[in-house]
Amino acid sequence: MMSCSYFLIKEPFTSIKTRDLPEDNTSEISLYIGDKVVGQIVVLQIDQYDVLRMFFNDKRPVMVTYAKPHRGLGLYKYADLEPEQQLISEYGDLVTVREVLERLE
Repeated sequence: MMSCSYFLIKEPFTSIKTRDLPEDNTSEISLYIGDKVVGQIVVLQIDQYDVLRMFFNDKRPVMVTYAKPHRGLGLYKYADLEPEQQLISEYGDLVTVREVLERLE
């Protein structure tokens, strides 16, 4: 059985967006508070997930999924979350609550 933990984004940030820049194998990471970009970081694509993990609130996961290789088995939620709430997985993937729930269907 495999599991994956998901974390809220560290305050004061409310969302993060990434964009690959293939011409030089880098990724641009944009940090948002509300709808305003408050910072940007350019990193090598190979380091993107490690850098994203720096921005999760690691006090406690807000969601944990457990799944067999082909079907979702369950979901444990530790907080009331909106479907569009952005989370970061323990692997550095940016996802919404809705996307996590859809993976389990």
